[in-house]
Amino acid sequence: GTVGDGSSASVGMVQIELWPESVSTTTIDLSLNLNIEKVTSSSLTPLTSSQVTFSSGSITAASSNSTLTTVIFPKVLNNTAVTTIAGTAFGSFSAGTSFVVPSSVTSISGTSMTLPTTATSLYLSSNISSLTEMRGTNVSKIIIPSAVTTLTGRFGTGTNSLGVSRLYIPDTVTAVGTSSSGFAMTSVNIRVHFGDNTATIYFRSPYDLGIYANSGYVVRVPASVENMYLQTTVQGGIVNPLNNSSHDSYYAPPQVRIWQVASSNSVFSSIGGSLYSKDGTVLYYANLDSSAFYLPESVTTLNMGALGYYGEIEYLFLNNNSLTIRQQNDVRLKAVIANEYHPVTFEGNGFTINTFRIFISAGTLSEFTADSNWATYSSNFVEQLTSAVFTFDAGGTTITGLASGYSVDDLQYVYFPQVGPTGKQITTINEGWFGSGSTNSVTQTIIVPEGYTTINADFSSTTLTTSNLSVCLPSTVN
Repeated sequence: GTVGDGSSASVGMVQIELWPESVSTTTIDLSLNLNIEKVTSSSLTPLTSSQVTFSSGSITAASSNSTLTTVIFPKVLNNTAVTTIAGTAFGSFSAGTSFVVPSSVTSISGTSMTLPTTATSLYLSSNISSLTEMRGTNVSKIIIPSAVTTLTGRFGTGTNSLGVSRLYIPDTVTAVGTSSSGFAMTSVNIRVHFGDNTATIYFRSPYDLGIYANSGYVVRVPASVENMYLQTTVQGGIVNPLNNSSHDSYYAPPQVRIWQVASSNSVFSSIGGSLYSKDGTVLYYANLDSSAFYLPESVTTLNMGALGYYGEIEYLFLNNNSLTIRQQNDVRLKAVIANEYHPVTFEGNGFTINTFRIFISAGTLSEFTADSNWATYSSNFVEQLTSAVFTFDAGGTTITGLASGYSVDDLQYVYFPQVGPTGKQITTINEGWFGSGSTNSVTQTIIVPEGYTTINADFSSTTLTTSNLSVCLPSTVN
């Protein structure tokens, strides 16, 4: 058949819901094997004047109702068109599962639309041009009308999240959020697709929302987006452009874990789910779906909040560039790994926690401590072990145990060496490295560098018993 503009379409499975306002026939014959559900319950009648408070075209309130499941707001009351519905009216229907707003309505008034916890679907008028803050814990389906040009508020706040799994913002929307009310979603594992004409996005600070990670969403940024901002009331209402050197907010947009940027966008780019400047020199926000993050060689600047707000990144592997690291608040880092010495400039307070270790390459301790920026963290340094600490096989590529004079008591933090005594890349760790199978309750962090392919050491609880032991393995281990 044909759809929309007359082009042909091939579909697998589609569900069509025909609401009373859109169809009057009782018989539907498309001669196709489609999954069509006609909603014809006898309860599907619009609300009456006895159920709402109505004046001058506006429904300002609704009477408490604990039985109605499908709530259809009327087009006309008392011979007057209904053009506005108060956002608070939706919450009066404590048993409501589906809410239908007719085409006569052009706006939802008030600061927020709060749906009851029973709500699962929201069908909005095709003539609403803006949406305010929306709350509804279990809402899984929201149809945003194509007339909407601005999404002005938040979708869920704090612990009152939305249950939507996909949010497609129509191409008519040119701006999302405002400088005083940033856009935010508190849904778990949602995909947000901004429309192809969205030019500006204001995100709200997670600090304002009481969001601390463990959930989040994927954001698709189209080619049209040229400006993204972070709006926060905690920092005095500051609106910070993400793509500006004066960006001084501590936090990342709430719960954005994976970024997908159109390749034709002229300002931003994405690599591996992280958000970068177009040229890749600035990391705005890292992909928060991994506990280890390897900084690409193109990056010279970590923007403020690049590692997320209470994100899950525990290991940060620096590249071989001179870096500028702007303030990273409330991160969960356990280790920063610097493969070799390169100058770093810390802006603000750098990392605002001081409980992680900085693993530096062997023989570079004097260079790091001589650098006034790095020296700030001198008490955190852990130098890479040399091959002298271990015994090797004849080829010098397999670690077989600890050398004479060393014990597990020396190995609270283990950063394995890159090359063995013969100058070859170490590829294998065998069983005896931590003391011939004896119990080890000392080692807290183990970092294995790139190039290692085989680990035969026993990391089980019978041998390594340190509480909260962390082991970071490279991609080369097979």
